[in-house]
Amino acid sequence: MYCTNHPQELAVTNCSTYGKAICTVCSNPVYGKTVCPQCLAASDYPHPIPSSSDNTMAILSLVASIIGLFGFFVCGSIGVILGGMGGSILGFIAYRQLKKKDVVGNGPLLAKIGLFLGLGELVFGLLITVVAIAGLLFLFLTGAINSTY
Repeated sequence: MYCTNHPQELAVTNCSTYGKAICTVCSNPVYGKTVCPQCLAASDYPHPIPSSSDNTMAILSLVASIIGLFGFFVCGSIGVILGGMGGSILGFIAYRQLKKKDVVGNGPLLAKIGLFLGLGELVFGLLITVVAIAGLLFLFLTGAINSTY
């Protein structure tokens, strides 16, 4: 069965109001029911209430970014770069998904924090790496480091 609004997408559930087949994009969890966008717009329901699965990727992006902060002390700049990449990618994906569903609550904020914290770590890690390479190059060129043994 395919979604009524998106014929190319497989339906995952039916609208609780009229029983139309709907996909994950059209699915809006509201007070224990699942309604389609048309029923949500035509009703007095508030915006969709985020389910725990909606916020999972946003939380993971925040956790990856925080792990990246500690990765600096364990692995140096590569730990910050990897943690920053993970946090920023997960944060970006989570934010886009939550905005597409028009979810209100803490999910979009957590995704933004994970995204920007991850980007900051990524820039910081790359900057540390460039400074370290420039320092080694300077020492090598000035003769402070001898390449022969």
